[in-house]
Formats: sequence, structure tokens, C-alpha cells
Amino acid sequence: MYHIKKDKRMIKSAALICDGLAEILRAKPYAEISITDVCEPKGIARTTFYRLFDTLDDVLLYQFDSLFEESIVKYAEYDNLHKSFAKTILEIAVNNKTLISAIVASGRSDLFSASTTSNEERILQNVNLQITEKDSLYCTAMLTQLAYAVLSIWVNTGCHESSDELYEIMKHEMKLIYTYL
Repeated sequence: MYHIKKDKRMIKSAALICDGLAEILRAKPYAEISITDVCEPKGIARTTFYRLFDTLDDVLLYQFDSLFEESIVKYAEYDNLHKSFAKTILEIAVNNKTLISAIVASGRSDLFSASTTSNEERILQNVNLQITEKDSLYCTAMLTQLAYAVLSIWVNTGCHESSDELYEIMKHEMKLIYTYL
């Protein structure tokens, strides 16, 4: 879990840690990265790291939660009739290839699920979707895993498609599933 409050120093330290992780991810696979690797180049003490995060996975979760926050804000800025929330999330994911690649490489689909679940209520409000709580649970779980699957294939095949292409792939595959399920 991460423990970042609305304190400027905590936010700045968390940003430095996130930057440190992003930099080291360019040189090493996620599984080989240590907390020292992330903290030392940025001049962050391990005690500061542990005050903010429990593990390196928590840094990924914090960054992914931040992406969700950004996507919710971006989506609210658009005319909801002309912009899909899934497309907005894919745009942000494509623009954060290093983070998404690290999450996929670590096999942490649970980070997608945890972030989606914690942001679910705000997402549903911004999408103006009125569904039952049970439907919301199913819908969120299915769409989260679908997005993770699409982004996993995107990462594992070299990240060549644009967010628009990924969105069209996602829609096409959903139609196929609906047709043949």
C-alpha cells in the first residue's frame, strides 16, 4: 500500500521515487530492480521510501492510480457522446509505455484490478452509467481484464499500435466474443 497524503513534501518525494523507477526501468527488467536502485540516484533515503510505500509494487500501483485519476479528469473534459472512457484510458496507457510495460512484465494484473476498483465509483459517475451494484462489479472486472489483456498483447508484441488502433481492436474483439459466446 502507498501512504501519500496531500502534503507537498510527500508528493514531491513520491514523484522522485516514481521518476527513479521510470529511469531504472529503461536499464533493467522490473524483477531485477531493488529499492536502493530506485532511491540512490534521486537522493531519496530508504526510510523516506518506506514512509511512502511498502514495496516497489506499491510505486507501480500509485502511478497506475495516478493514470486513472488523469483519465477521469480527461474524460470529464470531453463531450461524453464523442469520447469513450476506454479510449481515454488506452491513450494514457500508450503515453505511459514504460509503466504499462513494467506492470505487464511483472504479471501484475491485480494492480489494474485494484486501481479500477478503488476508482470505480468516480468512473461510473463520469461515464453517467446507472447500473446496479452487482452489474457494476461484473462490468468493472470484465473491462479491467479486457484492458489488461489488450495492453499485455500490445507490450509483448512491441507496442506498435496507437491508442486508436488498440481501441478498435478492443471493440472488434468484443463483437466477436458477443457473436460467438
